[in-house]
Amino acid sequence: VLLAAGISLLFTTVCCKCAILWLYTSIFTLGKFPIIARIMMAISVGYGISFLVTFLTNCHPVDQMWNPAPDGYCKNITIEEEVNTSINLAIDVIIVLLPLPPVWKLQMRTSKKLAISALFGVGLV
Repeated sequence: VLLAAGISLLFTTVCCKCAILWLYTSIFTLGKFPIIARIMMAISVGYGISFLVTFLTNCHPVDQMWNPAPDGYCKNITIEEEVNTSINLAIDVIIVLLPLPPVWKLQMRTSKKLAISALFGVGLV
């Protein structure tokens, strides 16, 4: 159950990040923004694949976590969890900050720019 939950969470997280970035590409269509958003999608998918491999190779044999064998073992994953959390946080911050430069280039009142920036910034909460 723990393995399936971890894989489901990872898959859902990566899909949500890619969906948000895809939405950004449809909103901000000019300049380098769509390219940067697609690069971030590729980074998110790469993060998902690399963490999946790390997660699946944590125990030897793989079923050691739920079906312990006398000669099996599981690694201490504290460092892997910290790296995963750090990378995940960095990707999230970049995704939240990505639309802010195009918003601030819009010709509208500063109060509206602040309101739109706040809406995009809700993702940090």
